[in-house]
Amino acid sequence: GLDLELWERWQEFANNPDSCDIAGECTWQEIERHCARAESIDGDIVVTGTEEGCFQVIEAHSIQTRGKVDDTFLGVTTDRYGKRLQYHVLEELDQFGTKGDSTPIDVRDSQGRRQVFHIYNPKRVLQTRGVTQIAPVFSYAGMLEDINFAKLVQQQVVSCFAIFRKMGMA
Repeated sequence: GLDLELWERWQEFANNPDSCDIAGECTWQEIERHCARAESIDGDIVVTGTEEGCFQVIEAHSIQTRGKVDDTFLGVTTDRYGKRLQYHVLEELDQFGTKGDSTPIDVRDSQGRRQVFHIYNPKRVLQTRGVTQIAPVFSYAGMLEDINFAKLVQQQVVSCFAIFRKMGMA
């Protein structure tokens, strides 16, 4: 009977956007899908629990600080052993991308319960943030762009030399 009651409570919570999403927009399954996509495309995403019992999804680009904060790298404050202590969320002031101050959110509440959940795939032990799965493409694309630029400059030089030669013979 307890299993059935817990299952029914979970279904009621997970399928009601007003219960599980602070914005009242997403069901639990939609939050999971959004987080899986963000981990793959952006590299990471953060979800925080709220006092109301619902969750708040914070996209990766918002995890940063405006200035230097001691023991903080890419918006994540750690202790000397690499344990995450705080995530800094940068406030977006308007629709034009103007940034305000960052607000630190403690990873654990005063009773020691985790309230910040960081979804990412670490490749190194002390990695603080996630890396997009398409990162390897960027180095190749950068090299391809450099080669294309060099070929364009080479073609311009060849064209210029032909003009100078023709003008010298006339």
